[in-house]
Amino acid sequence: MYLHENSGEDEIIWSTGSSLLSFKKNVLSEKYVTVELIDLCEFIQSLNQQIRILKLDVEGVECPILRKIISTGISKKIDHTFVETHDHKIPELIAETNALRELIKNRKLGNINLNWT
Repeated sequence: MYLHENSGEDEIIWSTGSSLLSFKKNVLSEKYVTVELIDLCEFIQSLNQQIRILKLDVEGVECPILRKIISTGISKKIDHTFVETHDHKIPELIAETNALRELIKNRKLGNINLNWT
């Protein structure tokens, strides 16, 4: 995980702006920590129950996670998904986010809201 440009002041306070994307403007590509990741789809599946709300804000990697949630059918196990997309802050994500919006529209997935901020 690439740390926020102000992380030298306080890594905990500035952890909210850290990202898995090295090209995000407010992170330091040379300052990172190795973090353990889990597969969100596998985790949700392991719960073996309906999920009422999923809030997703992962500093720029929302699209690949959501694509997997949709493609695996896990989206049917979640009543409401609220997502903070970062295409307004990270221009490199605009095309990917627009494609995801189109996928959600075409599949008529009314339980996924990409407009949460």
